[in-house]
Amino acid sequence: MHKIATPVPALAILSILCLDVTAAEGPVAPAEQVTKQGAAVNEITLRNDFQLAEIKANAGDPEAQILLSQLYSEGKGVGKSERKANYWLDKAARQGNRQAQVKLADRMYYKVGIPRPYYAHALKWYTLAAEQGDPYAMAMTGKMYYKGIGTKRDYKVAFTWLFEAAKLGDPESQHLVGVMYRFGHGMEKNYLNAYIWLHVAFESSKDVEERKSILKQRERVGKLMEESELLGAKLIAPEYADLYARRY
Repeated sequence: MHKIATPVPALAILSILCLDVTAAEGPVAPAEQVTKQGAAVNEITLRNDFQLAEIKANAGDPEAQILLSQLYSEGKGVGKSERKANYWLDKAARQGNRQAQVKLADRMYYKVGIPRPYYAHALKWYTLAAEQGDPYAMAMTGKMYYKGIGTKRDYKVAFTWLFEAAKLGDPESQHLVGVMYRFGHGMEKNYLNAYIWLHVAFESSKDVEERKSILKQRERVGKLMEESELLGAKLIAPEYADLYARRY
């Protein structure tokens, strides 16, 4: 008589299969070794990216010049050098690239890769970018003229740029426009416009302390206005906020 084979439990079969698969895959490399291999591959990729960007940058491609500047600034694929980062941004900025002009202006203003701030140079690049319609550059140009940074204080030029930036939703520019209307900086005093733009700035700003400051200024302006004028301002201001306040 033939003996009937005893069935193998399902769990045992599963264990055998798992063992076979593991054995077929071979030994697993230690996590530390995998990490080092990944880092090595990443380093090679970064070097390749740098070399490609360098070729294009030397050929005059402004986008590649901006990328090369970033790689030098972050030390990716090449040794970190803020001086060379500035060099390549300058190359792109001189070709009229708005992004490069703003980045270079920021570095001149905030003393990155240079021994001290070069405010006059920063203003030059901010202005060129502002003339190309960059909202942030408009705001910075206006603020520098308003405060006399890198140039003589000029309220009229400041207002021109701040007003443009204010219409594009920049809270600080809206705040300064309101202040300029209140005190008559470069123009006749206009409490109605001051109240309106301070209201817009209040609606735009997310900074708690700044909102408190704006609110106090708006209240002071309100006390300087005739009752009928203040009533009109309170009716008009929300309409301006709908048009110009920054929506996050």
